[in-house]
Amino acid sequence: RNLEPVRQQITERIFNKLILKPMPIAIIALIATLVTGGGVAAAAQDSLPTDILYPVKLATEMVQESVTFDKIEKIKFQTSLAEKRLNEIQELQDKNEATEDVVNKTLTRYKNHVTNAHSYLNSLSGSDKDKNEYKPNKIISSAINLESALEEHQVALKNISDQALPEYQTSIIELEKNILKNSN
Repeated sequence: RNLEPVRQQITERIFNKLILKPMPIAIIALIATLVTGGGVAAAAQDSLPTDILYPVKLATEMVQESVTFDKIEKIKFQTSLAEKRLNEIQELQDKNEATEDVVNKTLTRYKNHVTNAHSYLNSLSGSDKDKNEYKPNKIISSAINLESALEEHQVALKNISDQALPEYQTSIIELEKNILKNSN
């Protein structure tokens, strides 16, 4: 019974010392940031290039790619991002928000994703066959999946081009030509 007040005094002293220190404040701030930041990142996933949260969406995609280590998964991820960019252009056109600048930037992002997917595929079938961890059938399967996705993208680009304003129609046609050239 005599130890009870002593224990309480020790607990109060420790708590008082910790509460004024920067470390607990930093931990609380980090937790609050993660909790609210996750909500912002989730909300940004449906954003379009004209939205305020679009840079958050692009940043989360960059983080997702950086934590993906398997090259085959990176090819799939880049392909899905390329498809997202085309869907964004289509949505902008549907909402009559597509401008030459926004469409050209989004097409550039699309082209970068396709280029990255091709680069990852080329690195899979590198010249150092002994160290290559991927079996030839996985590499061929990845190449076939990428090419079939690009064929679907060409159909989407054709639809986008048909609805496009003259200002950015030439950019879409050039991109279609570039995709055909790279797919060979």
